[in-house]
Amino acid sequence: MEKIGKYRIIGKIGSGGMGIVYKALDPLLERVVALKTIHTHLDSEPELRARFFREGRSAAQLSHKNIITVYDLGEDNGIAYLAMEYLDGVDLKTRISMGNIQSLPQKLGIMIEICEGLAHAHERQVIHRDIKPANVFVTKSEQIKILDFGLARIASGDVTRTGFAIGTPNYMSPEQVSGEKLDSRTDIFSAGAVFYELLTRRRPFEADSIPATIVRILQEEPAIDQIDSMDPQLSVITRRALAKDRQARYQTADDLLEDLRKLAAGLHPDEFRPEETRRVSASTSGARGANLTEAPTIDTPVAGRYVSASSPILRKPAMVRCRARYYAVAACLLVAIAAFWLRSVPRHETGRAAPGHSPVTATVASGRATSSAAASQSVAQPRADYQSASPINGPQQPNSHDKGIADAPSLSDDKSKLVSQENRQARSLIRQGKFDEATAHIGAALRIAPSDPDARQMAAQLDSYAKKSAADAMDRMLLAKKKAELAQADEFAKQSLESARRAELEARSLFDAQNYRDAASKLFDAGGLYLSASVEAEGEKQARENRARFLQQQNNFDQGQADLARKSYDQEHLQATKAEAATKAPQTFAEGMRFASDALSEWDREDFLNARSNFEKAAQMMQRARTEAVEASPKPELTRAEKKLEPAPPPSLEDIQQAISAVLQRYAASLKSRDVQMLKSVWPTLTSEQEEAIREEFKNTREIEVRLSGISTKVNGDLAVATAQRTYMIQTMDGHRLQTDTRTIINLRRSGKSWTIEKIRFENVR
Repeated sequence: MEKIGKYRIIGKIGSGGMGIVYKALDPLLERVVALKTIHTHLDSEPELRARFFREGRSAAQLSHKNIITVYDLGEDNGIAYLAMEYLDGVDLKTRISMGNIQSLPQKLGIMIEICEGLAHAHERQVIHRDIKPANVFVTKSEQIKILDFGLARIASGDVTRTGFAIGTPNYMSPEQVSGEKLDSRTDIFSAGAVFYELLTRRRPFEADSIPATIVRILQEEPAIDQIDSMDPQLSVITRRALAKDRQARYQTADDLLEDLRKLAAGLHPDEFRPEETRRVSASTSGARGANLTEAPTIDTPVAGRYVSASSPILRKPAMVRCRARYYAVAACLLVAIAAFWLRSVPRHETGRAAPGHSPVTATVASGRATSSAAASQSVAQPRADYQSASPINGPQQPNSHDKGIADAPSLSDDKSKLVSQENRQARSLIRQGKFDEATAHIGAALRIAPSDPDARQMAAQLDSYAKKSAADAMDRMLLAKKKAELAQADEFAKQSLESARRAELEARSLFDAQNYRDAASKLFDAGGLYLSASVEAEGEKQARENRARFLQQQNNFDQGQADLARKSYDQEHLQATKAEAATKAPQTFAEGMRFASDALSEWDREDFLNARSNFEKAAQMMQRARTEAVEASPKPELTRAEKKLEPAPPPSLEDIQQAISAVLQRYAASLKSRDVQMLKSVWPTLTSEQEEAIREEFKNTREIEVRLSGISTKVNGDLAVATAQRTYMIQTMDGHRLQTDTRTIINLRRSGKSWTIEKIRFENVR
């Protein structure tokens, strides 16, 4: 197959459940595309055929950097086809099997781009229903493209077949294998299965057979231990994406995308190393053990959420509860001791001991008041985003300079337990990565006890993490911006660069307002947009360079061919002039001169393609004018003796063979010069269908070369059969060269003194 519709087939890429995918050329736009065709047996099934066209229409709605672009949808001679963006790279399945995706930032980047593409599709009510590594493509520029929306349907449309399960079993959602009505959450489950395999290099529901796989999808939970060892929050995200109950799953791809972005917000490529985390944990464990009354701390702020492996909030649940109870008892003892000292040491507003009291006692009490005030001061002024997101900053609390820790002894046992409970829940939520909910519990604890050290410490740490994440995101955004500038995105990707700049302005506004949490997310978006702009600019720049190089090569080739045609014309013009064609065949000669004049003008404009064509036409007209001039020349009068001569004998077999050979050479010359009129002069019985096919062939070729060899001729009166080996070589408009070798049988008939072709038949060479 050489052509489908307007697309010229270059080669086969692969085949799938729907049909064959070809690499093809769009000759109008000179663009390489991936051309997907429907299988012949599907072509005879109206329902599946309708699904193929529904695929094209739904996919054509999507225009996103992480979704393959659909250019065209059509049908040619019963073959339905879909023209799509041609990609250079490998699919994610191959990348995973190769094992060259090692770093966590790289894996998170792939997960985020998949979610961005799905979020775009779901926003337009398009469900993929077959998300799997084989349908995720990684280009050479490391950009993710979701492929094959062949199983997608408009969310409000009908199922293609009653009870017909569509999808790949290892990645299907529970509702999909159960034959239930699907919504966009089925793609979230499948994406979770892809993330699991990307992170662990194992499928989450691997089994020996399809029925066993389905049972595991419906009844068993995948092992998350390996993911949990990478990062506890990553395991929380994966477990939620793979929730069997749709209500417990992420409800939208945007929700999943937001959590992934938050997780990646502060991640540096060289920062997340388990061995470094263990060293940090070992170095801090002694300090925590030295002071048993110190509240648990969250160490090593990696990625805005990461904590050290030894932190109590990452221990097993039983150990967490044990340590929490231990800290609560220690806190109560500390409160009791503080209350005793405060009751025994009268204080003035300045915090100094009253007369008659021990200076040492006064110093201890004053030191405690001062340290408490300093701790309170460090967290008493929360950020603007906390003020809007949680009740921490509700009614203004008294400053710790006025109260010291006087609140502590005034708390009842019930209130102390309530504060401990709120702090305990806050730590648990921090461990799960639910920072907004943790903030609410911290606020509740501070409303009861504004000077509670645990609550204030956690509030300060959340604030510092958010600020660090935003600062890190700012650094990465600036690096991405610099990359876009170096790629000349302002020239080659103006629209994408403008979107990135708008996102940066919004992010900087949030950062200046100290809304670090939202600023980190927006800065991450801006950085991603700058990276996209740089990739787009590099691609566009390369495309323009390739285009310019191709045009230069094509121009050089056209100039060379035009020069050959010009030399041929000069020879024919000289021969026609010698034959006095200007006076004996003035009309044909003038026509040749007109073609030559047009060719010279086009040569001066460097339009070598048209110049070549007109030089060839001019040469043909000069050849014809010379022939007409020779035939119009007067014949010399025969002498009396010559008139008495006998009629000339019939031509010999050798003369006939030479005449037939001349006809065949003229036939080859007409193909080479792409002259239909010359071809018809030697092949007058050419049908209209044959003529149209030949004209179409001439139109779509840049150069034709024909060689006839091994000619043998059999003559029977006015009929003859010539057999030859024909080598037919063409160069297409896109620069491809094709060659065919055939055994050619040509039937000829004598008309008067000349021979003409009646019929041509080709046989493949074996």
